[in-house]
Amino acid sequence: DPLRAMGEVDPLSISADVGAAQGEEELLLVWLPGNSETPGSSRDLLAALCAEAGIGTGCEGCPEGPRLRAVEVALPEEQSHWHRWTDEQAVSYGAQWFEMAGGVTQEDEEKAAKDPAKNISFTKPNLEVLQGLEGLEVSCRRLLRLLEELVAGLRPSARL
Repeated sequence: DPLRAMGEVDPLSISADVGAAQGEEELLLVWLPGNSETPGSSRDLLAALCAEAGIGTGCEGCPEGPRLRAVEVALPEEQSHWHRWTDEQAVSYGAQWFEMAGGVTQEDEEKAAKDPAKNISFTKPNLEVLQGLEGLEVSCRRLLRLLEELVAGLRPSARL
């Protein structure tokens, strides 16, 4: 597995950090900007959420509530987007989108059991698909490292 051979990766950085101070938050909101968003552009929105919802920095006149810290994750330094494909391009490579909000049904389990080889997100990949997935997977590993660091700094009663 080439990803395992990659070794340790640096965590992604934070482009905006608003609301309660680190270690004082009761709730931590992690915001992943979309591909078309400018890094750091959500700072004002996140600050307004913290203040206006009454779950912010304890500002004068704000209603009391759980203390919220909101962080916006920065894109990897070497990338201008999380991924290089549009949804349409991904589908053209064989990506399949599934609505799982209702949970896995018995019918879904039976269908997957009949043909497990088709129970994957992509059909036979070509080199371009593999390179795209590799880039996305590295970003995901770096995001996981950041989340591990953020969770390690939370109080035991805080929620993510």
